[in-house]
Amino acid sequence: MKKAKVQSFSLNWIKVEGAPIGTGKPLTAGQMKEIRNLLGTTPIYSEETPATVFIVLRKNWAVNEDQIERIKESFSKKVKLIKEGEEEGLLAGLHDGQGKFLGIGILCGVDYKRRVMKIYTPMSKNVSTIRFGQIKLDENGREIGLSTVYADYIP
Repeated sequence: MKKAKVQSFSLNWIKVEGAPIGTGKPLTAGQMKEIRNLLGTTPIYSEETPATVFIVLRKNWAVNEDQIERIKESFSKKVKLIKEGEEEGLLAGLHDGQGKFLGIGILCGVDYKRRVMKIYTPMSKNVSTIRFGQIKLDENGREIGLSTVYADYIP
């Protein structure tokens, strides 16, 4: 990608499609406490949509199916749990406010505290929607496979 650089996009200003982040609302303090108790750790990030609870954990934290099942039962919703960094390398389409395709980018990472996505792209202006698929690229833009990190996401 010519003239590409890492651009920061605030989840407060950008619409995200094809990924759970930025599509829901933050969990309440009580809900966070419940998840903390069920997982034995505090998630880096979490939010909920009408159908799904989205949780991001540190890379080195292991969870088992029983813990996930208890969250499903507690919230009566599907649970989408990822480890920090699993989303890196996803191919993204960038669109303007009218849905016009502007270009592509590669997700470099998400600053969950600041709610900012970092995307390697030549696009910097007029981006209002970021659409994710399942193709994963390396830092040189070569396809390295398919990612299931957001594959079964249901809003």
